[in-house]
Amino acid sequence: MSVEIIKVGKWQSPVNRNLNPKAHIHEDYYQLIFTQNSVGKLVLDDRSYPFKPEHLYFTAPGVQHTCANKKTTQYIIFYFKILNRELAETVDSLPPELAPRDLMSCKQMLSQSAYEFSSGTEFGRLRANAYFELFLSAALDGAPMSVSATEQTAETVSAMNDRGIDHALNYIYNNFSNEISIDYLVEISHFERRQFFRIFKEKFGTTPNKYIIELRMNKAKALLTSTNMPMAEIAIYCGFKTEHYFGQAFKTREGISPNEFRKAASKSSKDIIF
Repeated sequence: MSVEIIKVGKWQSPVNRNLNPKAHIHEDYYQLIFTQNSVGKLVLDDRSYPFKPEHLYFTAPGVQHTCANKKTTQYIIFYFKILNRELAETVDSLPPELAPRDLMSCKQMLSQSAYEFSSGTEFGRLRANAYFELFLSAALDGAPMSVSATEQTAETVSAMNDRGIDHALNYIYNNFSNEISIDYLVEISHFERRQFFRIFKEKFGTTPNKYIIELRMNKAKALLTSTNMPMAEIAIYCGFKTEHYFGQAFKTREGISPNEFRKAASKSSKDIIF
């Protein structure tokens, strides 16, 4: 597991008390605010980020900030640690304010994470961390791409190709749970169909359909390894219409059933000697 949730809560207006927000620092954990309305703001150093509905606001450990809430400010807040250095560096590079591209999926994963965490059980916390890690992956996949529109050099064509494929790739990552139309990927990439397949194959060494299957299988294996999520839920979450179809596809690809994979992964972790 790459993340550990410390605390989850909703901001509620104090009763009969004047608000006096103060600058503060979280020394060893991150803060994520998911806003419900446009009341209040986040202040980092001297820069202000007015809250917008259904946006994400990150603060990293050791960064002084102020949550300038008002009496009608509404948001859900997560305090969490990142246990993977590479993931931490990626999150640290994010802008303080981020709008999720696949809002529905992000909301579902955050809601499920908060629900599991509220159970107060060790198993619930494990599931909460797993859902939050998936949410974080989706949020990172939807982060703005840093492609300069002013670079008119010999690499312009390559950059345009990359942008087109990035549009398709972001859509795949944000919608892998749902049915994905290749025709729609072609449309949002602004390529002709044959051109899209050719550039995609050059970039990833495989076809879009096989790439999507690979992504879904990797997501499924991560859930099988790190959670006790029921098989039917994993199947639906990873874009398979039924548990039966998921089992068939998994065994064809991996040589064993999802249950056998989970048991083998569990046994392997127990055999590790510290």
